[in-house]
Amino acid sequence: MPLTAEDRSEIILLAGRYSQSLDLRDADGWRAVWTDDAVMEMELQELWITGDALWRLASGDHDRPDDRVSRHQPSNFVIDGDGDEATMSSYCTVVSMSSRDNPFGEPARITFQGRYVDRLQRVDGAWRIAHRKIITDWIDADVNNQVKSGQSGSSASEAAS
Repeated sequence: MPLTAEDRSEIILLAGRYSQSLDLRDADGWRAVWTDDAVMEMELQELWITGDALWRLASGDHDRPDDRVSRHQPSNFVIDGDGDEATMSSYCTVVSMSSRDNPFGEPARITFQGRYVDRLQRVDGAWRIAHRKIITDWIDADVNNQVKSGQSGSSASEAAS
């Protein structure tokens, strides 16, 4: 059965929940956007992030010393699917700002632009991300280094083949 307008609306809301739970460090909300066996693939960094390493991304356990604020802004959604399986591709821009404790510090700046290519599944009536491939069009060099160093040594992430 083709996706309904309601399915498409719920999938777009899923994209918003992903961004807000990551940016606001809502670990429970973050966990709810993924299937139990989900994978986040970061193409440029050659990372596959799964399991506990994936769940920790929104927990604040990986905070940088300066505790920067980020806002992931997804857009341009293209959604296809049938039944309980769907795909979504979208653009994403990430804006980073001063520390949470100093909103009057340095001005906000774009630190990432790229694309998400998602495989989605409906699980218990709710759409979830089963696999997210992050394709980088541009990334701030410092942010790229933080991403790579934040995942090094994690037993749940491995180099993509």
